Amino acid sequence: MSIRFESTVDHPVDEVFAWHTRPGAMRRLVPPWQPMTVVTETASLADGRAVLGLPAGLRWVADHDPAGYDPPHRFVDRLSSAGPRSWPPRLVHHWTHTHEFAAVPGGTRVRDHVHTPLPAAALRSTFVYRHRQLADDLAAHRDAAQAGLKPLVVAVTGTAGPVGPALSAFLSTGGHRVVRRPDEAQAVIRTDEGTVQIGSRTVTVRTGLVLSADDGVRRLKRLRGRRPPAWIGLDDLLDVYLRALYDERLTGAIDAVAPECGGRLSELGHRFRRPSLADALAHELGDG
Repeated sequence: MSIRFESTVDHPVDEVFAWHTRPGAMRRLVPPWQPMTVVTETASLADGRAVLGLPAGLRWVADHDPAGYDPPHRFVDRLSSAGPRSWPPRLVHHWTHTHEFAAVPGGTRVRDHVHTPLPAAALRSTFVYRHRQLADDLAAHRDAAQAGLKPLVVAVTGTAGPVGPALSAFLSTGGHRVVRRPDEAQAVIRTDEGTVQIGSRTVTVRTGLVLSADDGVRRLKRLRGRRPPAWIGLDDLLDVYLRALYDERLTGAIDAVAPECGGRLSELGHRFRRPSLADALAHELGDG
C-alpha cells in the first residue's frame, strides 16, 4: 500500500531541506501523543541510522538509503532490523518513507510518500502534525531572521522535563548552536536575584501551566470542573524564548501565557500558534 501526504510551505527549498539535516529535526517531528522517544538521531540523511525507543524496550530503527539521497530534493529511510528488539516485525523491510521537496510557486512542496501495509487513516494525524510543525517552526525562525537575529550559541539549562529538550531541538533546527550542561564540570556558576549585569538586557520568562502531552495535559485533566490556571502551549512557549533573544522590547519579567490569559505578549502583537485551549489540546493529543 502506498500513502502520500503533501503540503506547501512558503520557504525556499534549500532552507526547508536544510532544516531536516540539523540536529533536533526528528524530535520536532515526532508527535507527542505517540509512545516514542528519540534514542539516536541520524548523523546523515544520506546513509545514517535513526533509532526511536518504544515501550518495553523495543526499538524502531530507520536506515537512510544512499541511493535515495538527492539534496535538496529527496532523502529516503527504510525500517530495518536491529536484533530481537526491533519492532514491529511485520513492518521490518516493508516500510519505506520517501521525503520529497520541490520548488513551486509560493514556496516548497513537501511530500511524504510511504510504502507500508498500514492503512492511511492510521497515519493521517501523524503527517498532519509533522507538516504543521515544520511550517510553524520555519515561520518562527523567519520572523526572528527578519528581525535581525543571526545564528547564536545558546546555553540551555534545566533540560529535564518537556521544555528543555524541545527548546534545544527547536533552536538547533533553526541554525543555532545549543550548549547543554555537561555531566561533569570543573566549576559551577550560580546567580541569585540580587545579581544584575549592568548594561545587559535580561528577560525572565514566567510560565503557568505548559500544555504538553506528557505533563501539562494530565495536570489540566485533574482540574476538570474548575477554571484552568494561566496556560500556554509548549510550542508557543518555545517561540517566546526565541523572541526573547532578539526583541529589545522584552525586558524584565514576561508572562508567557496564551492570549486569552492576557499578558504583554498580546499587546506586542505576538503571533501564537495555538491561541485557544481547544486548539492547543488538539495539537498535543492528535485530534487536530
